Amino acid sequence: MSLRDLQLANAGRRFEKVQQEGLEVKARKDWHFKLFKNPPENMSAIAQAGARKAEMPIPKLIALGIMGGVYVGFGAAVAATVAGGLDPAWVARFPGIQKLIAGFLFPIALVFILIVGGELFTGNVMYMVVGILAGTVKVWRALVVLFISLVTNYLGTVIVAGLSVHYAEYMMTEPWKSYLAHLGDAKVKPGFGVLILKGIPANMLVNLAILMAYAAEDVTGKILSMYLSISTFAVTGFEHLIANEAYFHFMFFNAPHASLPYGLWLWKNFIAVLIGNTIGAAALGIVYWFVYLDNTIPARAKWITTWNCCCPPKPKANNGAASPKPGLKRPPTSGVASPQTFSLDPENN
Repeated sequence: MSLRDLQLANAGRRFEKVQQEGLEVKARKDWHFKLFKNPPENMSAIAQAGARKAEMPIPKLIALGIMGGVYVGFGAAVAATVAGGLDPAWVARFPGIQKLIAGFLFPIALVFILIVGGELFTGNVMYMVVGILAGTVKVWRALVVLFISLVTNYLGTVIVAGLSVHYAEYMMTEPWKSYLAHLGDAKVKPGFGVLILKGIPANMLVNLAILMAYAAEDVTGKILSMYLSISTFAVTGFEHLIANEAYFHFMFFNAPHASLPYGLWLWKNFIAVLIGNTIGAAALGIVYWFVYLDNTIPARAKWITTWNCCCPPKPKANNGAASPKPGLKRPPTSGVASPQTFSLDPENN
C-alpha cells in the first residue's frame, strides 16, 4: 500500500469513527497526518468521554475513583519526599526550589490517571459540564458520577497515606515531619474566600492539561502537554482538592496530635477548595463548549446562546419547498478538501 493509499484509508476510518459519535466536528483534509485533534474534534471527544463516564457501571466507577485517589497520593508522596528532604539552609537561600521540584514531580499523578485509567473528581466536573451542554449526559447521571468520584478519590488518598505513613512509617522523621506540618499550616492560613480564588485557577490548569492530553494522539505528546499545565499550578501554589487531601492525610498520619484539627481542615480548606475547583472546571468547560460545540445543544435550549432569547426570530418562508436537511455532504476522499462543517448523521451525508 502506497503512502497516499494509507493516508486516504486513515481519513476514511476517522470519518467513520466520528460519524458513530453523533457530534459535529470540522472535517480534516484527507491527506492530513493526524498528529493531534483540532479544537472542535477535541471538544467532541471530551463530550463523548463524558457520556462514557456517565454510562459506566457504578462498581467500575468506584474502582477507578479509588485508583485515581491512589495515583494522586503517589504523586504527592514523591513530591513531598524530594521537596521535603532538601537541606533547610539551601531552601532558605533559594526559597522557590521546593515548589519547583514539587511542581516537576507531582504531574506524574495525572500521567498515571490518563494513561492507565482513573477517575478524578476535579476533571470529571469539566467532562460532565460539557456532556450536559452537548446533550450527551443527563444531569442526574452527572451528579452521581461527581459524588462517587469525590468520595472515592478521598478514600484513595486515605489508603495511600494510611499504608505508607501510618503503617510503613514513611516520612516519620525530620525534615519531613516539619515540612508536612508547615505545608498543612500554610494551606489553612488564608481566608475562606482566598482559598476559593486559589482553587479556581488550579482546576482550570488541571482541566487544561486534560484538554491538551486529549488533543495529542501519542503518549509522548500527552505527557508533555500535561506537564506544562500541572507544573504551572503546582509551582504557583494554587489549591487542588485531591492533592490537598493527600498532603493533609500524610500530615495527619504523621502527627495525629498536631495543632491542626481535622474539622478545621474540612472547613477552611476542603470546602473552600471544592467550591473553587468546581467553578474553575465548569468555567473552562462552558467557554470551550460555547466556542466549539454550541451547535450540539438540544434545540429546546438553543435560545441560551442567542441574543434573541426573548424574541426568537421567525422561520423564513421557503415558498412551499421542502426544507433541506441540515449538514453538508460527506467530504470527498480524494483531492484537497477545504475545512468545513459536516453532519455526522448518516442520513444527512
